[in-house]
Amino acid sequence: MKFFLTEYPIASYHKESLKLKYAPRSNSSKEMKCAFFLLLVIVMCNIGVVLLTKFFPFFFSLNLFVYIVAHVKSWILSVSLNSIFSLSYGQITQI
Repeated sequence: MKFFLTEYPIASYHKESLKLKYAPRSNSSKEMKCAFFLLLVIVMCNIGVVLLTKFFPFFFSLNLFVYIVAHVKSWILSVSLNSIFSLSYGQITQI
């Protein structure tokens, strides 16, 4: 019966090892503000494109304009979402 009793419970040992592996970032609030600012830029860009194409329909016929706006928005979205997810889950450090 003594064989099954352990000195340290497995759950507490696992929790302590996770504390060591997942270290919080030091400048997370600054990066989070930057990520939300980039998301705000995307929203404003969407509103601007809608208003621009509503009042000036010839802009919508320019394929290059639509192509550039779509690629800039996708780049900003990927950068901001990567920042938010990396801040939410913490930085994985090797011991």
